[in-house]
Amino acid sequence: MDDFQARVSERRTGNQNGVKNLGRKFRQPCAANRGGDEIDRLATAFNGMLVRIKQLVSEIRETNDNIAHELRSPITRIRGLAETTLAHRGSIEDLEAVSGNTIEECDRLLGLINTMLDIGEAETGVVKLEFKK
Repeated sequence: MDDFQARVSERRTGNQNGVKNLGRKFRQPCAANRGGDEIDRLATAFNGMLVRIKQLVSEIRETNDNIAHELRSPITRIRGLAETTLAHRGSIEDLEAVSGNTIEECDRLLGLINTMLDIGEAETGVVKLEFKK
């Protein structure tokens, strides 16, 4: 076995645990010996991808938190209006006002959802956004 094959065999054995632990969210980077051979370059490229994947997952979590916050407010207002209406048994005019407010809040929710869908389509290149003045 030549030196290159020995290094490949050694790394493959050493990295088998890394392959088995992929479900642990890629916590450990690939080992590189800094020899500059093909395997080191591959390990370096893989480690770079690993860093980028971690960044993307973090950005997805942050985006999900922002979306949840943006949706929570109108839903809370709708619920508050409904609870107030049930508790006070108001007049027809009161019920009409609550219904109007509920429709407005639903329109805001639909606007948020449509904006998120538009952004998603623009990011994937499905559609181009047109900005209005």
